[in-house]
Amino acid sequence: MKNRALHIPVLAAVCLTACGTDDKPAVEATATPSAAFGVYTREVTRADIQRTMDARNDVPGFEPAPTGRFQLTIAPGDRVDVVKVTDPEGLTIEMDARLDGDELRLVAYSAPEKGAFCDQAIAAQARYELTLRDSAIALKPSADECADRDSVLTGTWRKG
Repeated sequence: MKNRALHIPVLAAVCLTACGTDDKPAVEATATPSAAFGVYTREVTRADIQRTMDARNDVPGFEPAPTGRFQLTIAPGDRVDVVKVTDPEGLTIEMDARLDGDELRLVAYSAPEKGAFCDQAIAAQARYELTLRDSAIALKPSADECADRDSVLTGTWRKG
């Protein structure tokens, strides 16, 4: 019975230590959940591809994106946000990103060996203005060297 009384203060001290204090955590959370997180679709047309044709400098093996219904997923990740774009044929391109208010910053391809919009000679990083309206987002490039990514991402994406 004596040991039980000794264990209670020790257990309380361990719990207080494990529960933490008001100090900031060593690893910060990425950001406040964004209203832009979700799954969207958009019809990419021949006009979208043609709009960026003069800016293309595709190397052999890289062709313009197909036309048709694309899916865009913007989701929170562990350290960075995640952007996934799936084309009508099922190819998914995944990028690490940061969503800061009205700007979507694409940082790097998550798995370039599985899919990329442009070859490695073109910067993976890009910035897009993001406008949120009801259940849709509009993306417009503020800095993107990749014509194919521009032709696919630029436009209005509808949630659902």
